[in-house]
Amino acid sequence: MRLTSLNAFPLFPDWVFTGNLSLEKTMLDSAVAESERVAIERTNFGYRSKLNSIGPVGNNLLKLIGNMFINESGAHFNMNEELQSRINVCAAQYIGIAPEMKTDIQVKQQRWYRAIMKLDGDAISSNLRLSMFNEKRFTTPTGVQPWEHMIELQPGNVVFIPAHVPWDLTVNQSKHNCTFYTLEFHVVPPKN
Repeated sequence: MRLTSLNAFPLFPDWVFTGNLSLEKTMLDSAVAESERVAIERTNFGYRSKLNSIGPVGNNLLKLIGNMFINESGAHFNMNEELQSRINVCAAQYIGIAPEMKTDIQVKQQRWYRAIMKLDGDAISSNLRLSMFNEKRFTTPTGVQPWEHMIELQPGNVVFIPAHVPWDLTVNQSKHNCTFYTLEFHVVPPKN
C-alpha cells in the first residue's frame, strides 16, 4: 500500500478582515484634529489618547467601525443574532506616530478582536505589521513560513485582527505625524 495523495487544510486559522470606510477627507481630518485635543499621553513614539477619551468624532467612528465588524464577523462566523448582540466595542483610542518613530509590539489576550484604522499619512508613513510569536515560530524551519505580515494602509482603511496576534506600527518615515484609531471587541457572556 502506498500513499497516492495528500489533502491540506488550515487548522485553527486566525481570520483577518480588511476594508475601507468611505469617509470624506473632512471627517478624517476632524478625527486627526480631535486626536490632538483629547486627553493624551506623550509616549516614546508620539502620543496616544487615554482609553475611551475620544470625543464626538471618535464616537462616530466607533459606531461605524463597530457596526462594520459586527455585521461582517457575524456573517463570516455564521453567528446568530443573540450572539452578535453580545459583541461589545471598547478601548477606543487614538495613536499618533511621530516622524522616525514606531510603536512597540502589542498584544491583548483578554479581547476577541482589535480594529486599527489609519486616519492620515502617506506611502512612507507607518503601516501595520503582524508578528507570530507562538511556539510555531520556533519549531518551523527558517524560510518555510513567514513570521511577519505587513499590511500597507491608506487613510480610511481599517483592519480587524484577532486580539491575541502581536502587532505594531512600523517606522513613520514621513516628516509628519501619522494618526491611527483603534478599538477592541469582546463578547459578553450570556445572562443566566
